[in-house]
Amino acid sequence: MVDFDKLIVSRLRELSLPVYYDYCLDETNEAPCISYYQYDNNTYANGDTLGYSKIIYKIKVWNKNPDDLSSYSTEVDTIMRSLGFKRTNSNELWVNNLGCKELKYENYAIEDF
Repeated sequence: MVDFDKLIVSRLRELSLPVYYDYCLDETNEAPCISYYQYDNNTYANGDTLGYSKIIYKIKVWNKNPDDLSSYSTEVDTIMRSLGFKRTNSNELWVNNLGCKELKYENYAIEDF
């Protein structure tokens, strides 16, 4: 299994925003911030000595300002693309003046056996 968590978190922190594991968020976290989680990590193809994993991450950008939400999301997109991920989905939700832009990314990685 290939794990990108540490790499993704370290790169997202370059945006100077707090970065949290998504399932650890609660009402005490201040916006703007970023949350992430690995949505899927499965074997895509296997050979005798190596295989490929399909890895999907969901990155969420949280903010109270729509312009900044869009700007931070674009910066996240640039970082994830530089790591070889492609964006496969994007959704936006607003509740009580708090916006969340959810970005879904996919990549394939080689596994050594």
